[in-house]
Amino acid sequence: MLTGEMAVKAMFRAAISLLLIGLLVYGCVTDIVPATGERRYLGYTWQQETEIGKKASKEVTALFGAYRDPNLERYVNDVGNRVLASSHLRGP
Repeated sequence: MLTGEMAVKAMFRAAISLLLIGLLVYGCVTDIVPATGERRYLGYTWQQETEIGKKASKEVTALFGAYRDPNLERYVNDVGNRVLASSHLRGP
């Protein structure tokens, strides 16, 4: 059982991890077009997206460690699947 302080630290790590992953993904899929100066979203194949995610996961885990909680993992997976279901990136 986690103490209050440990739970807060774990939630802080999870929030920071999600923020870093979001920033990493945003940085990987956008670029400035030199000719126009506009920011454009770049397209990746599903395989490329998967590889980017795996690499980011390893980097975040190495930096912050892993938080093992089956209920939290299930919740995060459910949220991710709902986002994916409503996204144009519906899978392979």
